[in-house]
Amino acid sequence: MAQFQINSPIRSRQRRQIYFHIQHKNWDEVLAFLTSDSIQTKAKEKALMNTSSHGRLKSPFLILACSYNAPLHVIQCALDICGKDLVMHTNVKGETVLHCNINHPIERCRIFLEMAGKDVLLMRIGPKGLSTLHHVFLYKRPSIEEVLLYLQYGGKDLLFFKDDEGRSTLQCALSCRQDVSILTLLINKGGKDLVLQMDNDGFIALDYFFFYCNVSSYTDNDKLHLFTLLVQTAGFDQCAGGLFMTFKDCPSSLSAAVSKTKMKLWYEAAVEGNVRWCLIYPVFCIAKNVIGVVTSLFQGRPLLQLAIPHVSKYHLVQLIGKCHECMYMRDKNGKVPIEVAYDVDLGWENGMKELLRATVSSDEYSRSMLVLSCTYGFKWKNGGTLEKIVTEECSGGELCKIDKVSGLYPALIAASTTATRNGRNKKNKEEKTSNLDAVYKLIRQEPYILFSTKLSDK
Repeated sequence: MAQFQINSPIRSRQRRQIYFHIQHKNWDEVLAFLTSDSIQTKAKEKALMNTSSHGRLKSPFLILACSYNAPLHVIQCALDICGKDLVMHTNVKGETVLHCNINHPIERCRIFLEMAGKDVLLMRIGPKGLSTLHHVFLYKRPSIEEVLLYLQYGGKDLLFFKDDEGRSTLQCALSCRQDVSILTLLINKGGKDLVLQMDNDGFIALDYFFFYCNVSSYTDNDKLHLFTLLVQTAGFDQCAGGLFMTFKDCPSSLSAAVSKTKMKLWYEAAVEGNVRWCLIYPVFCIAKNVIGVVTSLFQGRPLLQLAIPHVSKYHLVQLIGKCHECMYMRDKNGKVPIEVAYDVDLGWENGMKELLRATVSSDEYSRSMLVLSCTYGFKWKNGGTLEKIVTEECSGGELCKIDKVSGLYPALIAASTTATRNGRNKKNKEEKTSNLDAVYKLIRQEPYILFSTKLSDK
């Protein structure tokens, strides 16, 4: 058995002896040094806190010992001597024992965390300023128990920790394609604030899901579960609006990333510039499933109003088919879908015709397209919606029919309606406008109504 010199301060040769015994797993020799009553505690601390110098990467005692799978009682004995400083001790890369040896048994991790607490977890490591949990996600697939252990000691500070790129732990886990159980745990722990936390480029967790979860390692059920959980956690207003974000609204780096990848085909052909909507397709693989997934999540909410300004006719028609019950559902501005479509000048052939037909079929009073368009203050434009309705959709004599609800002819309904449109004046505010032009055009189509006295008793 090699003997340590104990009558003088620990010298370089003696420190090399310690590292020699570690590398040859002579744990009895290491333990003899750590427990020797003949060696002063300060001398032991000096030996343990020094680094090896073999011409390779310098490795502090604890990092080296764990890399050779030192027994727990040896590690505990060293910690009893040096305490928290030994756990916080870093190598030349600034990495602690928790970063260098990521495959620690969970009991060993627990010992380190009990000694150092959240301080070691919140250390910024490497050029990207990673936390310990970021580092773990990057280099391994941890168990639920391990992640829970880190969160137990790191708490919300660790959960909401951002690396130098602004990525949260959830975003890091998504980008590293961690197991669904881990992602579910993080979402449930962090809630809405974590899901909506933005990185330096303005991305939220939903973007990371779209970018990184379109791989075969996740089943369709996994993807649906994660997407549902993210949307439900974020809430309708925040998440649904994001689904229909356009290139002009989104962070420049997101639009650049989409346009430079294979997903550019979806951008150009399928979604007409709708960024997040196009990213759903590679995630769920089979495009026909996407509409059902989204509409089921937002059932009973004004999804159409958010979609109308952005999606293509193809997707709008699909959404209309799934959202019959939403035709008269009002959004936060008090508008039904056809009002939003009118506000954004949705073209007759770009989905307005299908939207109006769906609205008519859902109307409890069985009102016609003409009556509805007059009721909601549609203006007369050459080739516009109201003209198209009169020339293509009206049956004979419809202009002379009295509406059962108002007791008025369509032209008189238009005359009594004041249209409220968003952003139509120079100050981009709501303005109320009369509809005299529409009244004039409708009367010209059927002057008979000026001489008719067959008005309803209402």
